[in-house]
Amino acid sequence: MWEKIKRYQENLKKESDPDVSKDIKAVISGMTNFYIHSKSENAKAKARYEKSCAGCAYFISDPIESEKVTDKDIPDLSGKICSLCGCTSSYKLRQTIKPCEFWKE
Repeated sequence: MWEKIKRYQENLKKESDPDVSKDIKAVISGMTNFYIHSKSENAKAKARYEKSCAGCAYFISDPIESEKVTDKDIPDLSGKICSLCGCTSSYKLRQTIKPCEFWKE
């Protein structure tokens, strides 16, 4: 898991496009909060899921079996992605760098 985050960090160092850099930072933040089981970020993620994602048409099962993430802290997020942006829901909901336009906070 940490190897994946380190790869993103290395890619971030090489990236010159500010929009892509922001995307990479959001992924790193979400993954880190997911893997360290941040209680505060888990609470935010659960609230975001309940208020916004649970009823969203873009909240779908990941069609790529090998990419599915099991979320032990918020089981409803397991194997789910946002089909609008392509993000893994367990990571997306645990970061604040790139909020979803549909989040109701």
